[in-house]
Amino acid sequence: MPYRMKIVSEDSTIVNRRIDEKYVQIKIEVGRIYCLAPLKPMRKQDRQNEGRIVEVLGFTDNFAPAGVIVKYLDNNRRGLASPIDLLPHKTSDIQDELNNLTKVLNLEVKFLEQGQEEGEFTCPFCEGKAFYKVFSHPLRGDLKKKRIVSQCLNGCFS
Repeated sequence: MPYRMKIVSEDSTIVNRRIDEKYVQIKIEVGRIYCLAPLKPMRKQDRQNEGRIVEVLGFTDNFAPAGVIVKYLDNNRRGLASPIDLLPHKTSDIQDELNNLTKVLNLEVKFLEQGQEEGEFTCPFCEGKAFYKVFSHPLRGDLKKKRIVSQCLNGCFS
């Protein structure tokens, strides 16, 4: 393994991996978090790295990614892994959900600033319809204080 690994490509790629006699397509993207899980850990290095959580930094080739340059999250060192050995980690799904909730909150702040009483927008979770409605503050009928209620038709958030 070379000391300085040069990142040649940052494009996402799809890898076919066999899991329990089924072939599953796994999309490998730069910046996402994965878990190292070699199919058959023959080498000592593969056995030691099994289960480590990594972040993808880039690829070593443009066309067929022979190697993925990763950053190990336990010690922040860089390494080289095979793309077929990467499985999506559950924290990347949590991060996506947090990003989508942040988008909803930013939209709600924008709607409050615009002063519209009600309307609809696109849900960042399912790309379906979502609605919002602005209410005056329920305590003491204060019209300066507003609260917003938004809800997705598919039940992604409310």
